[in-house]
Amino acid sequence: NIGYENTMEAATLHSLGEEYYGNGNMEEAIQAFREASELNPLELPYKENYANALMQNGDDLEALEVLNDLILNDKSNSPKSYYMRGLILYEMGDINKGCLDLSVVNDTGYLGNSGVYESLCLKQN
Repeated sequence: NIGYENTMEAATLHSLGEEYYGNGNMEEAIQAFREASELNPLELPYKENYANALMQNGDDLEALEVLNDLILNDKSNSPKSYYMRGLILYEMGDINKGCLDLSVVNDTGYLGNSGVYESLCLKQN
């Protein structure tokens, strides 16, 4: 459905987005990741990196929309997606929902022994 040209263009845009992101050019990274995710919606990391760049740029509401779409509609089970969404929800004051996501992440071992879940969520109880 996507086609070879779109697949290759999306991969190129994603690589460009990673370069922009690494150089701190968030606006350019956002644009490249967004376009890559639209050209190839089957590559969920493209959309995940789009959300991450949005977060880094302070666009938490838009990042939350992208992450909700990833988790609810695309059925992503990526710990990174849950981690980012959990942090945004927590920061927005929805501590219970944020901690639910962070609990999912904690159970996967994604954060290692960072103590993020414990310090943010277990102190609430």
